[in-house]
Amino acid sequence: MLRLALLRLPFFALTIVVSSVLIFLASEVLPINVGRNMLGTFAPQAAVDALNHQLGTDLPMVERYGRWVGKAVTGDFGNSTSQHLPVGPLILRRAANSAVLALAGLVLILPIALVLGTIAGLTAGKATDRVISVVSLILTSTPEFVVGVLLLLVFAVHWRLLPGSSALIGAASPLAAPLKLVLPAVTLALVDVGYIARMMRASMIEVMASPYIRAARLRGFSPARIVFRHALRNAMVTPITVIMIHINWLIGGIVVIEAIYGYPGLGQLMLSAASAKDVPVLEAGALLFALVAAATQLLADLLQAWLQPRLRSASA
Repeated sequence: MLRLALLRLPFFALTIVVSSVLIFLASEVLPINVGRNMLGTFAPQAAVDALNHQLGTDLPMVERYGRWVGKAVTGDFGNSTSQHLPVGPLILRRAANSAVLALAGLVLILPIALVLGTIAGLTAGKATDRVISVVSLILTSTPEFVVGVLLLLVFAVHWRLLPGSSALIGAASPLAAPLKLVLPAVTLALVDVGYIARMMRASMIEVMASPYIRAARLRGFSPARIVFRHALRNAMVTPITVIMIHINWLIGGIVVIEAIYGYPGLGQLMLSAASAKDVPVLEAGALLFALVAAATQLLADLLQAWLQPRLRSASA
């Protein structure tokens, strides 16, 4: 396993380097005069030029990229041009809030999706399977903003059981107000649980039809032993890989959900930064998203190899 991890690390590093180049080039395309954006429309041109020189935005592109990367590896992303705060702590605080929301969503998604998918796979073609499949398909086909608005109307507006806004005061942790996490986390779970349940169902059907499962039946093993000891581990290879890849899609869903509920996470910060043309925040946030995507892909490869030793030896 360690050898496989070492083999994957160069690809991980290459992904981050390529992502950083693309992010920097994308930010260069934006027609933004940073000095003018910070000082305002009516500031003297001399003051704008002096600030651009101080910030280094008038340097050649290659030199600016080198400076940006050099500071980024030490955690220094400069100051936000809209909030006038250091970008590093700002991004980390918002990313921590988004991580809490994503973790709360995954805590709901994983057990529900894997159990529903396993039941559907073991009862393939029966009424239970049809009900689970139809519900999964409906949930998968419904966009995040539709689910979010429906839950908001039902539980916050009509029944008034839960707060409709997940906004927090100052730098308060979302764990200090857990009720504000419920609707965003349930929205996240409902959107993703159907897709992963369908993956688990298909994988379970394929595994239950394999020769070694038929051999276990011929030996007289009990259905529970066949499922829990022989089928479940192999059936989880595909869903776990999908879950790790799905984390990237989860991040996209989080951006929408944070906007609906006013949740102070990284997604909402990126939306605000895009509106204010806050390039340092956009660059740092995009780089963090790329880092998370590459890390989850690496983790997916390692988990897949751990669940199927045959893949581990082939990859090594």
